[in-house]
Amino acid sequence: MYWKLNPRVVGGVDHIWKVVWKLPVSRRIQVFLWITVLDRLLTAKRRAKLLGTDPKCLICGAAEEDSCHVLRDCTKAKQLWFSLDIFYLDSESFILSSRDWFIKNLGSKGWFKLNFDGAVKGNPGPASCRGVLRGDARDWVCGFAKILGICSAISAELSGMVYGLKIAQDLGISKLVVEGDSATAISTLQAAWDGGQVWNLE
Repeated sequence: MYWKLNPRVVGGVDHIWKVVWKLPVSRRIQVFLWITVLDRLLTAKRRAKLLGTDPKCLICGAAEEDSCHVLRDCTKAKQLWFSLDIFYLDSESFILSSRDWFIKNLGSKGWFKLNFDGAVKGNPGPASCRGVLRGDARDWVCGFAKILGICSAISAELSGMVYGLKIAQDLGISKLVVEGDSATAISTLQAAWDGGQVWNLE
């Protein structure tokens, strides 16, 4: 009956509900996460609605303090997240809605991360590429390094990315975070994905 009466639940199953209550953590942590997902923490924003006080964050003063701001968007919270060196944090991690953010981070198990890089002496010049693939516990899966010959800097970066993607494909990996220091290479991959292009990695 609950599923029929609650409009927040789509198709009879609320995915985030299952994720939170099946986590291998104490009941106290599960309750805290569930309250946070529902945006029921007693934040400055909620207090302002009840008491007419200032809804801004008392720490940074830059924005209204809701659950997502407390745990993610406040400058102090961001400092904490980055100090933990959690590999799947990326730019998207700080623009998602609180619900999508929880789904992404609580459901991170089974994801892999590819870090790639390319190096050129001169542009163009003698070049090489390298990369490393890690699991969701930051465990080593494999690495690679390859001499490319003479090519441009962007070609070296793209070669590193493509070699890494090929390895991931050969290993049957379908949940992959790709990270590199070349904005051009990343934007090329993103544009191909957004445009529905299929790359031949043979």
